[in-house]
Amino acid sequence: MDLGIAGKRAIICGASKGLGKACAEALAREGVKVTIAARHLAKLAETAEEIRKATGSRVTAVVADVTQAEQVQRYVQTAIDRYGQGSARGIHD
Repeated sequence: MDLGIAGKRAIICGASKGLGKACAEALAREGVKVTIAARHLAKLAETAEEIRKATGSRVTAVVADVTQAEQVQRYVQTAIDRYGQGSARGIHD
């Protein structure tokens, strides 16, 4: 399926397994540059590599607990540093 989102950027929380992982992989298959986060490094790194191998897309993994504001800020800044500032509501790139 081509959703017309190739080249866009996305951040996905809770992405080391389950629905978060499925969302990250689906977006990566569409050509989206994804930044994934979860709390456990080993599983997160494994998931990132699985998605890269399955899709050929760029995947950045960041260990972050999204209940901690400073970790969320670091997570988002990492995504911006890696892939650039993306679109916000009503702003198109």
